[in-house]
Amino acid sequence: MRQELLRHRIPPPRDPHPRTRRRVVDPHRAEQAWRWHQARRNQELARGLGPAHGLQRSLEEAHGAVVEELELVAHRRHVEQEVAEYIAGNAADHERDFYDLVHSMRACHAAGFWGILDPEWRVVRGWEHKCAQSHLCPHAVRENQQRLVRRYEPPMLRWIAQKPGRRRLFYVVFEPPNVPRGALRDGKAQAWAWWQAWYREQRDVTPEDRRRWRWPRCKRRTGRWRPDLPWGRSDGVHGVLAHQEDPLSARGDWNVHINAVLLVEGPFSYREAQRAWERVTGVPGARIHAQQIKADPVAGRTFAEQLRLELLEVIKYSAKLTGSPDKGGRRRGGARVEGPPLVAWPFDAFREWYRATKGSRRTRSYGVLFRLPDPEPLEGDRVLWQGEIWWNGTGYRASLFTEDNFRARAAAAGADVALEWPESGPDPPPA
Repeated sequence: MRQELLRHRIPPPRDPHPRTRRRVVDPHRAEQAWRWHQARRNQELARGLGPAHGLQRSLEEAHGAVVEELELVAHRRHVEQEVAEYIAGNAADHERDFYDLVHSMRACHAAGFWGILDPEWRVVRGWEHKCAQSHLCPHAVRENQQRLVRRYEPPMLRWIAQKPGRRRLFYVVFEPPNVPRGALRDGKAQAWAWWQAWYREQRDVTPEDRRRWRWPRCKRRTGRWRPDLPWGRSDGVHGVLAHQEDPLSARGDWNVHINAVLLVEGPFSYREAQRAWERVTGVPGARIHAQQIKADPVAGRTFAEQLRLELLEVIKYSAKLTGSPDKGGRRRGGARVEGPPLVAWPFDAFREWYRATKGSRRTRSYGVLFRLPDPEPLEGDRVLWQGEIWWNGTGYRASLFTEDNFRARAAAAGADVALEWPESGPDPPPA
């Protein structure tokens, strides 16, 4: 008897994933739900929330904002479809992985819904399917850029503000020797190994170090770039955000290089960094390009805005997808040699690049930027869905829900759509 009573007192088990649970809309209560939704929407609009944070005062203005944003989304979808047709026209019939890739890219961002984020009242979009190819899809590249900028930009700004006179940020490009065709996977691993050897390089303690940091005679070695905080030395590279790129060069080999943002306290010698990179790679003339990230008064950009632009430049496409030849090629004889875009590559080169890049970790963080938490994702429960989005072959169209098509609105409210943030800040570089 006692066990029976205890059994009734035990609460039911909780849903381990309440945020990912799919909401079900009862079709028999559609009219009541529609009236409740209209009343809530009218009450929110009647508040008269001002445009201090870019909030929309009416659904018509929100619909106009959606139409303007979809022009940028349409450009990215055109690029993605061009890449998909390039793969479909060259892949062999037995290459099942390419068949699935093309099918996923053709369905990516083909249909979805738009709504207003509650209570911020920012226009957001939700898509029925995303291919999640962050090295091929322009949509996924943009989302990855936004996610990483939201993750790393605030800690960088806070780190600079603690000692604004001694702390600086540098945008550095590490260029190892080009990798021949057929060895891209090993070349990517070797580039990361060289970079980590450069970052972890040690040097002998000098008499100046002993005088400045009051080190004892037993202290013999210290990091060349990393600070030696247990021994009181704060000068050095406190954190790094690195991203690897590997486009095809004009000569037909792989231009593997690493873009990095260095968080430096104290002096930073470009000449010493260049010599250390030559020692690590074992190649005389292996180059490093470095520039300090500063505010740009000519362009009217503050330090935070310039930092965001540099982060978007660091975290970009692994290779230029379409359009004109890549202007990021190496210099030969004083002139810049341009590499071909991805859709102009020989398909054997694309096959090697895709299989070497898929599953590889292209963005890595070190020091004070290591293991920072991801930003909070968007939640569907906070979105008031207002209309549909569909692709008609040439561009996107957006509609407003009415009482007649409430079933579609109800399906949107209960569907498992993939949300994406609004178009805020500069757009990624055009593909």
